[in-house]
Amino acid sequence: MRWVWTFLFALVSSVAFTASPEDDYVAARDKAIADIAALNSANAAIETIDAENEKALADLQQRLAGIIGPLAVKDFPPTGTINIESLSDSDIGYGMLDGLRYTKGDDGPSLVATTRGLLERWLQSRTARPTKVSNCPPASMRRLSWMPSIPRRSTATPPSRERSTFH
Repeated sequence: MRWVWTFLFALVSSVAFTASPEDDYVAARDKAIADIAALNSANAAIETIDAENEKALADLQQRLAGIIGPLAVKDFPPTGTINIESLSDSDIGYGMLDGLRYTKGDDGPSLVATTRGLLERWLQSRTARPTKVSNCPPASMRRLSWMPSIPRRSTATPPSRERSTFH
């Protein structure tokens, strides 16, 4: 009997602790970021880094499409492209919201579809990230935060405009 209870507990535990598709996506994304960072550290050829980036983005796009599913908004395509532009922290487009971007035409409006969980993770990462001002010396930072003071109007009665006569 003890063996049956142990087996049932192990079965329930494994079901309870299986990762969600979102967790699998985040783990794959973080692994791809680490792999690309390792390539950058090793001074790999830019072509190699770009190829790894494109391959990882394609995999992540497929994972997101499975999580988010098709979109049903008038005049927008049912399938989207990944919103993240790069997995390298030295590139523009790194750290963007995890989601699928749907664009209406070449120059038309676009929207990003994501899940609540991915949005919450992204927002937490934005608030936890320190602002980079390491290139600014402290004196420059003081100048950047300086705001000119606007002189306040005096509430006192203005001086009289009459001419004074000296006797």
